[in-house]
Amino acid sequence: MNPTVAHFTDVFYTNRGALSTVQNVGDLNVYANSGTAPQPGCYSNASSQISMHECSHMKALKWYADAVRNETKYLATKCEDCMLYLSYKYCQENDQIYFGPHVDTKK
Repeated sequence: MNPTVAHFTDVFYTNRGALSTVQNVGDLNVYANSGTAPQPGCYSNASSQISMHECSHMKALKWYADAVRNETKYLATKCEDCMLYLSYKYCQENDQIYFGPHVDTKK
């Protein structure tokens, strides 16, 4: 995956470093819940690590499908550092954009 595969690529990370890349590969890179497993509803259990990672990875498909049905469901904030955003609410005043097939590619 890279930005040249389409006019505009928006990538929704839900399992970085396990079943997906740690590189930013889209024009818009969105990190749901920091982009790592476990995602909500995908619990970490030592005996089922693969299931937890698969579940987290599949959340991207579910949430993208949700965004198809509701184009204002997922609002992303532009920020250079995910951890600063999560820890200190850094970037609160930055541009925001709705993720999904209706994304404003001009922002």
